[in-house]
Amino acid sequence: MQYLQYGSGILAADSLALGRVPVGARYQGQTLIDAWQPFRADSAVIYGRARGPREYAVTVQRLCSADAEAVGFMLTHEDTLPLQADFTYVDTVAGGAWIMADAVCSARIIGRQGSAVTVEYVFTGARFETEDVPDAPTDTDTVKAINQDLTMGTVSQAIAYDVPFGSSPRGLSPVLSAPDGGAMFGLQIRESSRTAAGFTVDFDNAVPAAGYKLTGVAVL
Repeated sequence: MQYLQYGSGILAADSLALGRVPVGARYQGQTLIDAWQPFRADSAVIYGRARGPREYAVTVQRLCSADAEAVGFMLTHEDTLPLQADFTYVDTVAGGAWIMADAVCSARIIGRQGSAVTVEYVFTGARFETEDVPDAPTDTDTVKAINQDLTMGTVSQAIAYDVPFGSSPRGLSPVLSAPDGGAMFGLQIRESSRTAAGFTVDFDNAVPAAGYKLTGVAVL
């Protein structure tokens, strides 16, 4: 498996299940130089001063579950990214991992087609260094369980993850769990509340009694 991780979030992977497919990449750097032209010399004398900043850019197609989610991702995704963090390129098949420490990330939305958004990430840092292949992200990095008790009389419920995702999850599936014999009622996710840290659910009616819960999963 190959994946690109920035901070604690996976931005691209060759697994279609994650819905963030890299479609192109480039890498470039620059060397800082001093040039001196001796009097009447045929050519200049060049001195290499240092290695300048390096840039790794990758274009990723982000597959969302609905058009509304794609619009929300397009308008808010950059704000969910850390301004500066470690950027890691991992290839578990080749057995290699390369890290650009304290990289600065910028994200540019190239376009949207339905529920698919194309975004270009540019990571700027000093250099890549090799390291041991890290453990693959655990299930809780990409999937979190929802199990929230509801209070009688409430008409909405905020859900906060114990540990935030690296970015806003693509899929949310809260389900109402009623006590034995309890009446069911409708609910909906408040779209504007969806973040990497949680979301809010609004109910059609006030919770009628104790013993109700929201269960389900959130999928990155």
